[in-house]
Amino acid sequence: MIKTALIMAAGRGTRMSPLTDDIPKPMAPYGGSTLIAKGIDRLKDRIENIYVTVGYKKAMLAQHVIEHGASAVFNTEDRGNSWWVYNTLLRHFDEPV
Repeated sequence: MIKTALIMAAGRGTRMSPLTDDIPKPMAPYGGSTLIAKGIDRLKDRIENIYVTVGYKKAMLAQHVIEHGASAVFNTEDRGNSWWVYNTLLRHFDEPV
């Protein structure tokens, strides 16, 4: 059973402008909630640890995902996703993520 999930949510969402001028892309409205909240809600009853990467509008997004049940938030701004995933998270696990 997979115990850990990683949601990559640090992108700017420039193709969704002007919506993403004021909010990060994962907080775009969807079905009475937000894209990211819907994803977390679907995982949190089956996955022990849900980690979310944040970058653009990081404070707003971090608060939002923690309120919806994410285990932790990591700021990946100024680092490539591959560098961050390996050096910050995956090297601490010996199981699928």
